[in-house]
Amino acid sequence: MTELGALALVAMACGACFGINRALLGRVGRRLGAPGASVVNHIGGALFLLPLVALLPAGAPQLFAAALRAPWYAFLGGAIGALFVMITSWVIPRIGVMKTTVLFVSGQMVTSTLIDLVQDRLQSPPRAAAGVALIVAGVVLGEVFKQRARREAD
Repeated sequence: MTELGALALVAMACGACFGINRALLGRVGRRLGAPGASVVNHIGGALFLLPLVALLPAGAPQLFAAALRAPWYAFLGGAIGALFVMITSWVIPRIGVMKTTVLFVSGQMVTSTLIDLVQDRLQSPPRAAAGVALIVAGVVLGEVFKQRARREAD
């Protein structure tokens, strides 16, 4: 297997974890609300990571010291992640895991494309724009067809 193939499999497994995580967050969000689900998610993440960090060859103290030397904006990722989990926990009970995930991926694609465009990393901006347009069109068409099917069923 090529390196790209192996990385693709790992990324797909990560996507599967993402889907499972979203479904669990939706259930917890229904019971505890979005902020409670975010807290539970991050406590669970910390409990999972702490033993792994302790087993690292560099050791936990060095890792935490290095983390404290990170620039302030590096910690924005954690804040954005907590906000993301809260939003997920609020949206999923209302529209479902699949639609939420597709909409999130659409938002990620648009944002990622814009970031790559600003950083001059797109080999073909028109092709990237077309790809994003196809993803968004797929989301819109899926919703249009679903609404049409509901009207016909009634």
